[in-house]
Amino acid sequence: MTDEHRAWTRQSEAFWRAHHEAWKRSDLNQREYCEAERIPLKAFGDWCAQFKAEPQPPERRLLYRPRSSPSPPVSPP
Repeated sequence: MTDEHRAWTRQSEAFWRAHHEAWKRSDLNQREYCEAERIPLKAFGDWCAQFKAEPQPPERRLLYRPRSSPSPPVSPP
């Protein structure tokens, strides 16, 4: 049996979530990533769809008070 056709064992959600995060950081499309990592494209795509459907936490925004700029000096008339 060649390495290409090895039996694939079922992996945990953590395994797929780690690959999903790594894929998002990469510049590869799903097919390229799966080929590079030697994981099944169909399974990866299914997990990506599941992760995308999860409610996302709201984007954190930086809250700050704008500094008030000092008034320019007033010159005497």
